[in-house]
Amino acid sequence: MEIRELDWYQDFSCIGGDCPQTCCRGWIIPLTPEDIERLQSEHGTLGLRIFAAAGGWTRDNFNQRSRQCPFWNREGLCELQLKKGHAFIPDACQSYPRFYRNYGIFEQRTLDLSCVQAARMFTQHAGQISFHSAEGEPATILCSTNDDTEFLNDLIKVRDEMIGELVDICDLANSDGNDDEKEAGSEQRSELKPMDFLSSLDTLLARMFDFARDAQSASLGQDPDFTFRFPEAPHQIDNAFFPLSRVTLRKLLDSSLYHPNLAFSNPKLYELIQDAFHYIDSLPKHGIADTKPANEAGTSKQESVHPVRKIDHWVTDAESFLFRHPETMQLYTGYLTYYLHQYFLRIYETYSYRRQVALGIIHLNLLFLLDATYEKKHGSLSLEEFAEILAVYNRRAYFSDKIQDELYRIFEDAMI
Repeated sequence: MEIRELDWYQDFSCIGGDCPQTCCRGWIIPLTPEDIERLQSEHGTLGLRIFAAAGGWTRDNFNQRSRQCPFWNREGLCELQLKKGHAFIPDACQSYPRFYRNYGIFEQRTLDLSCVQAARMFTQHAGQISFHSAEGEPATILCSTNDDTEFLNDLIKVRDEMIGELVDICDLANSDGNDDEKEAGSEQRSELKPMDFLSSLDTLLARMFDFARDAQSASLGQDPDFTFRFPEAPHQIDNAFFPLSRVTLRKLLDSSLYHPNLAFSNPKLYELIQDAFHYIDSLPKHGIADTKPANEAGTSKQESVHPVRKIDHWVTDAESFLFRHPETMQLYTGYLTYYLHQYFLRIYETYSYRRQVALGIIHLNLLFLLDATYEKKHGSLSLEEFAEILAVYNRRAYFSDKIQDELYRIFEDAMI
């Protein structure tokens, strides 16, 4: 089978007890039938501890309350692995953070960014998210019963067009400007870059959601004239997609994404969300100015579909954050690129166009909010801090269908 592997996939190495956000805490650890058979074969004191950790084999997991694994020791290492070797521990622990999707004609392999070390690697490669192919044996079983390869190839084509435009936006954000701009002075160029970035990314996300909405309608037989392609321009934009409004963001945060139990299972994220609550609630309730149409701000003709909008303090703070940290523009386009590689083809499995695209928009916005409020509170945001925020957010937001379904419903209500 063709194996499509992230270029830096093989460079990953677990940092064990040095990890600031260990994967031995905050997770329910699933056990496969093979795991249970292997673990049940252990006797003596260790066997009794395993028996107790699995609730007397009344359930198929460890760490049911998502606190910390009972085999995580004071050095931050796994006692099962230390005593019995890597092949003995649960399969989920052996493979994490390696992420596989087997589509029958190829398998894609990435690293999940809920791991801090993988997130650190991402910050170093955000502008180089590419894959290489080789023949090999798949690491996992088929993820879908769909065998419509033409549909799969259509999805890949649209996804790659989206990713190509994200690369273009990143290049625009990192450009030095033309000669006329150089004569105007570097400070003026720096002030324009965040606004151009926000406008360009907002427009691209609007086009992505338009595609998802139209494709969803076509899949339900409601649009027989639908052409499977990425639209060159969005429909009339009535809502902001990046950044989302503070009202929408407040509702997204106040979902099951947030829970008092986070204070124990994911204390870093608990603090981040608390700070985001305080920030949004402290903002004045009324806008401060009207923006000019996008084409008067130096953006391209394609972006001029934006209406005049009321700017609020959140949008102003977002622009200021990007001005202070222009390096994050590449990180956010890279983050959405990574999401599209890892999750967009779920549409092939579920035909959930709107949900998959909407979740990418939601996750990008919430990560951006958490970064911006962290920087506002602490006065800085290093790549290491960005990676840790990314990891703790992804750990909570990506692995619960309940949370993702609720986030999606909130987003859909905001877009109506």
